[in-house]
Amino acid sequence: MTSGRSADIERRLTQLEEAFASAGEFLSDASEIVRRSLIATERNAAAIERNAAAIERNANAIDLLTQRINSLTAASERHDRILDYLLSQQTKGSN
Repeated sequence: MTSGRSADIERRLTQLEEAFASAGEFLSDASEIVRRSLIATERNAAAIERNAAAIERNANAIDLLTQRINSLTAASERHDRILDYLLSQQTKGSN
């Protein structure tokens, strides 16, 4: 093998080593990005679960408040009818 050909092969091997080293760094960086993304995704999933639980609690509280408002509305309507009756009785008694 000639020294020119040997130098060419050595140069190509060096380029190949550099390409593999560069690819290795790229894969290592990509792996770190994926690892960080997975951690962030897990944190986000936990936050979503907490928010879903809070929404459920709020929905239950709203249901209870709605029932209470409906009950108070019905009681107010009964009181209005009683007051109307008493006023009509008072008016009849005044005549």
